[in-house]
Parts: sequence; structure tokens; C-alpha cells
Amino acid sequence: MKSKYKPAIGFIALIIPFAAMLFMIGTNINKLSTPEYRFAIEGYDPRDILRGHFLIFQYKWPLSNAPNTCKAGTLDCCACISGTPAYPTVSFTQCQPAQMNKTCGGTLPVTEMWDGRYQPSENHRQYYIPEEYARELESLLINQPERFTVGLTLQSGGGAQLKMLYIDGTPLPQFLSEYPKENIPPQ
Repeated sequence: MKSKYKPAIGFIALIIPFAAMLFMIGTNINKLSTPEYRFAIEGYDPRDILRGHFLIFQYKWPLSNAPNTCKAGTLDCCACISGTPAYPTVSFTQCQPAQMNKTCGGTLPVTEMWDGRYQPSENHRQYYIPEEYARELESLLINQPERFTVGLTLQSGGGAQLKMLYIDGTPLPQFLSEYPKENIPPQ
């Protein structure tokens, strides 16, 4: 006995993988077309720079002249990122999505640290480092933090994605391929 639904099920089975692939391609194209904002970083704590294979850091925000409207002790504070990707500025304000869309290019939730500075959650403050380069990169970050920047892409619904770690403006994978670990230039 033949089912009258067999051709429709076969057609649906063929369409689902193509639809999923188109969705993934569209998502990746959107990520590639999102501008990357660059920020200087510095070591978080010289005694605990690396946790496993991750370089832990904190941002050195290029602050704007806007007043800080975050209330002490609240958890709903955001970094309002504006300006151009090459020259971003940051101000800190309460996270109010409707109001922020008018004044910010993007937002990133932050919390006030023990030293009074605002930093995003840990997953925006750590970057995977190959184990064989850990000691050299830890030393470089401690002694010459001005050589390091990170790239963030802002998401339309709020938040950001940590995209790349740069040393002297060179993406980390390229930097590591150009310098064997014993020859990382101290400058």
C-alpha cells in the first residue's frame, strides 16, 4: 500500500538541510559584516593572568565626556559604545534598551569592580591562548600591555562578541605563526 504523503515527506526531508544551511550562511555573513571595535587591554592580576589556556585581562576604556549614570551597587549597568570602530568611546549608563538604541552604537553589560572600574563579564575578558605560548604571552602582557588590543563586535539586540586578540595590531594566530615562542620580540 502506497502512502499519498510519501512525496511530500521526501520533499520536506530535502528542504530542511538546505534551509538550515542558508540560515547558517546568513548568520555568518551578518557576523562578518558587523564592524569590529578595538579596545586596549591590560593584565587583570599579575598573579593570575592565565587560567588554564585563557589570557585574562581588563579593558582600558576610551571614556567619553558623558556622565556616568550607573548607580553604585546595581547590576543593570551597561557600557554604551559609540563613535567609529577605529575610534570608539564608552560611557556607563543604566541598561535601558529603548533609550540606548538612540545614543549608543551598541551596549555591553558591565559590573563595577573592586577598584571602581567597570568591566564586562568574564567571558568577554578572556581569550584562548595555545599552551606552548602561555608563559611568553603572560610576560608580554604584564610588561608591555600597550601592545595588546581586542576586537569586539556589537550585536543588534545588545551585548557583544569577543572576536580577536591583537598584538601590535596583528591578529594573534598570525603573530604566533610569525614568531616562534622563544623569539617573541620583547621590544
